Amino acid sequence: MPKKFQDILPPKPKIPQWKRPVTSKLLLPPSANFNRYSGPSSPKPKNSFQTPLAATLVIFLLLIVFYASNIFDLKKKVAGVAPAVSDKFQTALESLLNLDIKSAKENFAAASSDIDSLKSEANRYGLTSIAETIGVVIPYVKSFPDLVKSVADLAKGTVDLSTDLENLYKNMLGWMINREGDQLIKSLSGMKDRVEKIGGLTATIMEAGSKIGDGLGPDLGAVNAKVKKGLGFLDSFLGWLNVSRNQHLLVLFQNPDEIRPGGGFIGSYAHATLLKGSLMDLDVRDIYDPDGQLVRKVVPPKALQRITEKWGARDANWFPDFPTSARKVSELLESSKIYNEQLVKFSGVVALNTEVIRDLMDVIGPVKLKDYNLTLNSANIIKIIQSEVESGEDKKAGQPKKILQVLTPIIFDRIGKLGDEEKKGLLLKLKERFQGKDIMVYFKDPSLEAYLKEAGVAGEIASLPNSFFGSYLSVVNANIGGGKSDAFVDQSIGLNVKIAKDGAISNRLVITREHTGEEEKEWWYKATNKNYIQVLVPLGSRLLKTTGATTKPAPVARNYKALGFQIDADVSGIEAAGAMFGKLVFANWLDVPAGEKKSLELEYLNPGKFDLSKNKKFSFIFDKQSGVNGILALEIELPEGYMWEATGSRVFKESYQGLLSRISLDLNLLEVSR
Repeated sequence: MPKKFQDILPPKPKIPQWKRPVTSKLLLPPSANFNRYSGPSSPKPKNSFQTPLAATLVIFLLLIVFYASNIFDLKKKVAGVAPAVSDKFQTALESLLNLDIKSAKENFAAASSDIDSLKSEANRYGLTSIAETIGVVIPYVKSFPDLVKSVADLAKGTVDLSTDLENLYKNMLGWMINREGDQLIKSLSGMKDRVEKIGGLTATIMEAGSKIGDGLGPDLGAVNAKVKKGLGFLDSFLGWLNVSRNQHLLVLFQNPDEIRPGGGFIGSYAHATLLKGSLMDLDVRDIYDPDGQLVRKVVPPKALQRITEKWGARDANWFPDFPTSARKVSELLESSKIYNEQLVKFSGVVALNTEVIRDLMDVIGPVKLKDYNLTLNSANIIKIIQSEVESGEDKKAGQPKKILQVLTPIIFDRIGKLGDEEKKGLLLKLKERFQGKDIMVYFKDPSLEAYLKEAGVAGEIASLPNSFFGSYLSVVNANIGGGKSDAFVDQSIGLNVKIAKDGAISNRLVITREHTGEEEKEWWYKATNKNYIQVLVPLGSRLLKTTGATTKPAPVARNYKALGFQIDADVSGIEAAGAMFGKLVFANWLDVPAGEKKSLELEYLNPGKFDLSKNKKFSFIFDKQSGVNGILALEIELPEGYMWEATGSRVFKESYQGLLSRISLDLNLLEVSR
């Protein structure tokens, strides 16, 4: 195509920047009108970005509204479920402390189920995945995914912990007896790691929960406190087990057939030597062996001076507070030449009453002792051993407790070979014995001892807080020269508490003991039950009347100072003050011949008065004596115009049989409207 003329014109010359004219619009005011066209305005071009942005904002706001309503709904559900979940965690932890693995698992699983349902609810609406976006508008929602994950991890961790504990309880004795202490240490170390993780999760949940305000965070504070205590115990116990030297434990065999304040006469004991969790040696001895080589000469408690001149380890469980008795027994044994010359120091003490031996025999089955021509079982073991000790051939040879030295290794060997079902059965029986104070444990290490008290297995006398207002009672028996007659003595305790209109609290206590051993052949069973009773009541109480006590002549006077005897500070302090462990002591004798029933009755006033207009809670605590069962009949009566919330009447009345180690009541009172 031929080119036109203008197509071949030379290009226009470029004008340099500095020669270009300045546009006038920069000099005009902003209000100047540049549009000289006076006709209809032309349509403005559409911005292609504005419409999608507006639509997106609208959709986003709609999503916010939709999810916010679901979030608020879910938050209400969380707030409703949180207290129940926290309660289940706490109940499960309490169950673990009480060796109730089944209950612990059930509560942990129930808590886990509640948490899973909330998690499913959140996922159904996609709240977990969109939380970061929603969190721009609702800040606390950002914490939601972490909270859900942490709570789910906590639920799983606690269920796993209960499984670990079940495995530990079933295998602990076997590992120790079979010298597999490394397995014990490995198991405890794994549990420690799991507990540390649980502690971290509870802290995370508490922090996230406080932001959301779900009510779970504060409630988990109690759980977190228990976790910390458990971690402290595992730390201390692993430290004790894992040292590269022998650790020494005392196992006291207490016989409640001859009752003593700490649980029963200590006729024999075992010295257990452990190395890194493995039982290296078990030396069973007659208690008179070390007592016969005791260098120290210590003045015995006054009541015991009727039967002995010198205090020994056999009588040192003189205190109803087991930590004190355990400490005293171990101190006296360590003073004996048997242990003093070897520099043996005992780290802890375990007390076993004879009921525990019956339980062990029930699980492991009959044991044949060929040298004695005897077959022992749970029904006859205590009577046969007692007969051998008191009048058997071994006693004639000067070794009355030899049968125990023969029997104990057999029992331990059988325990080490138990199957899983048998271990479960044994665990249930041991749990009952812990609850009834037939097994008590003491450690010199303060951290371990504190945890044992928390777990309820230390056998200590209750400490009353400053805020305590109510009644306290413990009846403590001591058989002094009455053979083994407590095997056939039944005891019942009746306490009537009356609160007067002016707030004065009066008490009527009746202790009844019946001796049913008159038909027994053995003299030690049908001997007169000579019982020294100490009644522990609130400090400051005032005794009004005593009825039924046995009058005793004074014991033989001895000049202990001239004989070079030491005075025990604990014993002398109690006898001088007439009080122990923060409680006043009313002490009396009550002798009951075989075939008879006798009662001791005390009337006394509590210290201070109960202000009915201000105080709305009345507390009662009863500490059971180790080795003594029976009945406690309790009656607490209010004045006219008031009633107990629990009964809807003026009188609270309850009877307790097969006593637990401690009964603790908090009773709320209400004023009756007229």
